Amino acid sequence: MNRYQKTRKKIIQKFINSEKQNNKLVFNEKELRTFFKKEQEALFMKSKIFYDFIELIQELKLLEYILLEVYNEKKLFYINKKFNKLPDITKTFHCLAILYPKGYVSYKTAIDYYNKDKPLEIYYCIEQKVNYNIDENKRKLKQIDIDNAFLKEYRKTNKHFKIFNHTVYIQHSKYSNRIGINEYDYMDCKVHVSSLERLLVDIIVRPELSGGMKKVLRIYASLSSKYRNIINIQKISQILKELDFIYPYFQSIGYLLEKNNCNVLPLEELSVKKYNFFLTKGKINEKELFFNEKWQVFIPKEYI
Repeated sequence: MNRYQKTRKKIIQKFINSEKQNNKLVFNEKELRTFFKKEQEALFMKSKIFYDFIELIQELKLLEYILLEVYNEKKLFYINKKFNKLPDITKTFHCLAILYPKGYVSYKTAIDYYNKDKPLEIYYCIEQKVNYNIDENKRKLKQIDIDNAFLKEYRKTNKHFKIFNHTVYIQHSKYSNRIGINEYDYMDCKVHVSSLERLLVDIIVRPELSGGMKKVLRIYASLSSKYRNIINIQKISQILKELDFIYPYFQSIGYLLEKNNCNVLPLEELSVKKYNFFLTKGKINEKELFFNEKWQVFIPKEYI
């Protein structure tokens, strides 16, 4: 190895090691291009192109590459050699962080996190871009709008891809400036996860992504008991205000929290006018429904 190669290896190794300290073992092409452009002169590669740099990295055995299929499209990743020794679930989270840098774990997978379980399926959320051109007329909610919307069944999510033996469902969530999203250690990796408060909102809005409403009721009971001194109802109120849903989901959330002996005063203050709302979607015989007058929520009797 000549002195140029030694210098190059030292510079690249320093870059990889500094990133490794941030728990990063996977790189995409954009990140390597940025590094190459910045260090091109120091690497004695001013007359070289990026793909010469990639050949050099492989020749020096500093990074390897892998191809993964994501929604029938091949995605290229450059990995630190330690990556191959990781469990499949950890590899999956590392690659998702590269594919979707602002994504976060929610629904079933966040429930697994709080229950300290290993996830089999991964529900990964990406916030939609903020829409500044919302038609205010469409936001003038009428009771008939709620009645019609909640007669329909929940939409099914079939779109997914599989990497490292784990099925990944990508969900697009409402823009919220990432309110209630925290970074935690999960499966030997840094992962962005819905906070407890954000999770309690998300699973009411999309219970079908959380195992269904029966499971959601059990989760509310379990989390309210296990994390009673940690769950912040004021934060739930702030999250709901930021998300600004058309439908009054706070009524369902307030009902379930109160049922599980939580202080719900911040939620009671959310709205002056309350509509009649529904805990769950789908056609249900009126005789099979119980109406909670305080929260003005219809609840299937089997869930009481």
